[in-house]
Amino acid sequence: MLDIAIYIMQSLPAEPLRPDLRLCRANDAAGQKSLLFPRHLSDLQSSGLSEQTIRSARIYSGTREEAARILGFDPQSDGLFFPYPGTDFIRFKPDIPFIGDCGRPAKYLTEVNGGNRLYIPPFYGDASFGDSQIPLIVTEGEKKSLKGAQDLHGFVVIGLAGVWCFKSKDKALLEDFRISSATPIRP
Repeated sequence: MLDIAIYIMQSLPAEPLRPDLRLCRANDAAGQKSLLFPRHLSDLQSSGLSEQTIRSARIYSGTREEAARILGFDPQSDGLFFPYPGTDFIRFKPDIPFIGDCGRPAKYLTEVNGGNRLYIPPFYGDASFGDSQIPLIVTEGEKKSLKGAQDLHGFVVIGLAGVWCFKSKDKALLEDFRISSATPIRP
């Protein structure tokens, strides 16, 4: 059980990146530091996520430069990182929606050629997926799946990156749906 509270730092670095940059720090289960800008903490809490859920999911704020390193292109904005538990996959929510070549704003971004993945909140183990008596709910987005996992006891809630993100370019269904060998895949 995590009993580490998020606290707002009273002192700022000598030269903050922006005047509104105040960092919230939390220790995650592995003892690593994660940082949340107050606007990001507010965003997550306005989605109904508890501090414990936010810590467990290891969500963190990052700069435009950090996002560019991870994504392989410049998103033109700082934002929130959503690591996918048990993988190296990360999605990024820029503070200012990214306008790509097609001219449409993107609220969330993925690494170049990163593909699609299922978001499985960190609260579930293989046993959750091996029991056919536990209902499975599939929703869109990391925050919604975390909220469901937090509040809907007796259900397993997983998330897709978008409504059409249940598939990849060459497969009709993501391999991530093969969560456990004990879990039957139904069309």
